[in-house]
Amino acid sequence: MKFGLSLFDAFVTLLLLLVFPALLMMTRGGNAGFYLLLVCALVHVFLVRRHRIPFKDLMRRYWYVHLGMAALFIATVIGAGFNGFNSPKVFDEPSRLAVFPLMLWMLLSLSPRQVKVAQAGYVLGAIVGAVLIFVATKGGENRNNIHGAPIIVFSNIVLLLGMLSVATSTSSQSESWPWRLLRIVAALAGMYASYLSQARGSWIAIPFLGLFASYLWQPNKRYVTTVVAAVLLTGALVLAWSSPMVKSRFLQVETETASFRSGTDLDTSLGTRFQLWHGSMVLFTEHPLLGVGPGKFTAGLRELKERKIITPAAASGFYHSHNDVLFNMSTMGLLGLLAILMTYLAPAVLFWRYLRHEDACLRRYAGGGVMLVMGYVIFGLTDCFFWGLSYTFYCIAVATLAAPLIQSTLQQRAATRQGSARDAADSRPSGALANT
Repeated sequence: MKFGLSLFDAFVTLLLLLVFPALLMMTRGGNAGFYLLLVCALVHVFLVRRHRIPFKDLMRRYWYVHLGMAALFIATVIGAGFNGFNSPKVFDEPSRLAVFPLMLWMLLSLSPRQVKVAQAGYVLGAIVGAVLIFVATKGGENRNNIHGAPIIVFSNIVLLLGMLSVATSTSSQSESWPWRLLRIVAALAGMYASYLSQARGSWIAIPFLGLFASYLWQPNKRYVTTVVAAVLLTGALVLAWSSPMVKSRFLQVETETASFRSGTDLDTSLGTRFQLWHGSMVLFTEHPLLGVGPGKFTAGLRELKERKIITPAAASGFYHSHNDVLFNMSTMGLLGLLAILMTYLAPAVLFWRYLRHEDACLRRYAGGGVMLVMGYVIFGLTDCFFWGLSYTFYCIAVATLAAPLIQSTLQQRAATRQGSARDAADSRPSGALANT
């Protein structure tokens, strides 16, 4: 039995190393990666008896995180119950967040050193993802989807992996310089992947994520953060000035906005996005409590087309509104708005509590978690980032960043209990004295 436990630990540790590049490399890797982890979690539940914390205690102490991660699934079930649903698939993606407690409980059975292997997974995933995007886009010549995933979602995940590679780095005394250099390469690979994707909304996030990651890299050296911020801003400006692709993408914003305002062309890339945002707000105001229903956004757009609120082009072929908040508001109403906000805020609260921890390594894990949520919020402003692969990624990434924090808390509580027990034993009268 002891051999079986160590073998299971070794397998899960290897999975942590490979899960992020595997999610990106496999066709529809979000599905395969999720079900593989779910099987491991169920094996852990039924076969592994070495738990650092009982499951009910984990649910009770961190109930707000589990509730926040399950919020979209709960909202989908309620919305589907009242409005109906077109396909059972509407439950699939949000269910990947709802099983977060099982993923976290499985990771808590490992040692902190084993969980730390996930950092190597961030680095490997960022580098592999950048190579995949370069091959699929032929160096940025086109914007093909990659292994069934939209290129914007794919590139944003690669960018986050690159930033997490830097953000979770420990001190230079405990890490070799080749490994720290590889972390920097991973961060650059993530930014290069974002560049190849031609996603303007993602480019906006790079200075914010880069600045926060650099602060976590050297939190006690403010000048380093200032220099990095200046380099990022200068690099972005130089790239925009020298790259015809970047320059043309930003010039399109000006011309397409002007065309939309004048009414000469409403169906440009940006004009269509404006229409989808407006249409989402119309659907929300007309169905404020529970929206039009999960999986019924396209049907709602067709209705708006008949009423001439949006153009036929904007109503055809779009399954989301290019904004996570507006999409959930239009399909699930106020319940959807509450659910998406909880999905952001619940893990952010957990991570925020550890940002001032005395342990620098834990502060970096917490900072990486805050940065992860920040990235999802920024990316979700201009696209529906919660889509397919990113559900699985969010569940796994939050778990790998939260597990070390919770492990440290459990260790502190165990040490406190042991200390209290020793103090109680020392203060207990001797047997001879007690019998007098």
